[in-house]
Amino acid sequence: MMSHTFNQGINMQEQSYINKAGLTISALASLYLSSVFFLGMSEGLTAVVFLAVGIASELGKYASVVIATTHHDSGNKRVAVRYFAVTAILVLVSVAGSAASLLATDTKPKTKHTDLESRIADIDQQINIELLAMERAASINAQTAGVAPARESIDILRTQKADLLKEKQEINLPDEKGMLALARDISVETGLSQERVQRIMAIVVAVLLEGLCLFFAVANAATTFTAEEVVTTTQGNEVSPGGSDEGSKENSENQNQHEPDKFESLVAAIRSRELEPTHENIRVFMAMQSGKVKEVKERLKAKNVVVESSGGRLMPV
Repeated sequence: MMSHTFNQGINMQEQSYINKAGLTISALASLYLSSVFFLGMSEGLTAVVFLAVGIASELGKYASVVIATTHHDSGNKRVAVRYFAVTAILVLVSVAGSAASLLATDTKPKTKHTDLESRIADIDQQINIELLAMERAASINAQTAGVAPARESIDILRTQKADLLKEKQEINLPDEKGMLALARDISVETGLSQERVQRIMAIVVAVLLEGLCLFFAVANAATTFTAEEVVTTTQGNEVSPGGSDEGSKENSENQNQHEPDKFESLVAAIRSRELEPTHENIRVFMAMQSGKVKEVKERLKAKNVVVESSGGRLMPV
């Protein structure tokens, strides 16, 4: 029995490391994207203020979800709902910031490239007009004097076009890689615009990231809580070598015998105001698993030791 509990403790420790690593990685990714979004909302000192707001919202998101989970496990449903609502609001802010950061790209080179192409097209149109005018002037003997001005105008336009083409070649357009390339391919296959596909992909990635953040935050808190229970159980189930079954049975009998004494000690501690009747305090005092605390609370209320407030909190009578 002790060996099984010890192995369970090791597995919990390994799971705790995994949860902490996952929480750290996902939290850093979410924090970076939110920081980029809030920092880009302004310039100078105002940008620093926005950055502070973004960091605070990220930290508040994890604090609220842990508090909400703790109150939920303790039976304080109303308080838990309030904190879950706060968590939902902060998660929406984080999703919006992450999606906006994923969509944010440097559009200046592309805009300039498009502008140059438009200007070059206008010059080509003017050149065609001048060529037509020159042909008409050359076809009429009386107006041959108009050929020279048209030719000069065409030369000027061609020089301007050459300068614009050179400037266009010097622009370094970003290569479409990663999400942009995938969005382009999906756009071709589905018929949706590339911009719309990019928005959908950014939202999906942002929601996935926030889901991972919340999952690892809750899992990390739960694993830590369970690990404490395993340590308590291990300490309570120590046996002598060669007598694991008998020792485990004896410890179980002793625990059952001493449980009423522990409960009476708990009642005395609460009535003397030495112990606040919170979920965690009761669990530690009774050295029991979290799931059994609710039964103890009911016994305390039945014995008129505590009363439950409107917020689900136990108060000494």
